[in-house]
Amino acid sequence: MKSKKIKPRKEVQSNALKAAAYHEIGHAIVQYRCTNYPPFYIEIGSEDGAFGKVTTDNFDTGNIREIENYVIGLLGGYYSETLLFETEIKRARKKSQSDLDKIDKIISNNIKPKQRSLFLRKCRNRCRKIIKLNAYSIKLLMELLFSLKKIEGQSFEYLMLYIDTRDQNALAWLGHVGKSDSRFAKAVKFLVHRLARQKQLKETNINLETTQGTKKNYAAKSHRNSRILRS
Repeated sequence: MKSKKIKPRKEVQSNALKAAAYHEIGHAIVQYRCTNYPPFYIEIGSEDGAFGKVTTDNFDTGNIREIENYVIGLLGGYYSETLLFETEIKRARKKSQSDLDKIDKIISNNIKPKQRSLFLRKCRNRCRKIIKLNAYSIKLLMELLFSLKKIEGQSFEYLMLYIDTRDQNALAWLGHVGKSDSRFAKAVKFLVHRLARQKQLKETNINLETTQGTKKNYAAKSHRNSRILRS
């Protein structure tokens, strides 16, 4: 009987921190996509095992859309971990218990009993969709948070602006912050390099698809011509 390979403590802690980074960035990006408001800050640490924190504004209990967006934001951590980091569902649920308890309380206090099941299903579907559409952005910012341990709200907003639009003013602002923080400057440089590489890969794929499409069209045309000549 083979004995189980025990992972080194550093590797276990590293994986736990990565899971925490995916979780917190998931919260932040889902909330940002729903409301266009950045969090005050995002943080992970490892004093007593991996933990994370995203601080946000409160929501208006009289506005159903705000309640929905808030619930979707709370689900963002769970779905970011399970869909992108592939954390076991049981473990992800345990880590997300405080978020799930908040959701249960919000729905109980604000949604009519007959509408609760449909409301929650709608929130889950929207959250999964946002996570999948923003998978690359989540992975990029996860790596930044994993390295930096904390991202301030304004930095997060400019990072998202640059990821979405490649806005040079956003990059200039990030560069200005980097002048007084070498680790942040290094992280931004990494981000810019990864985005440039992704653009090159996309352009290469488009060129390959165009070339393959041209070849297929030429082959089809040649086949039609030979058929016409034979008839």
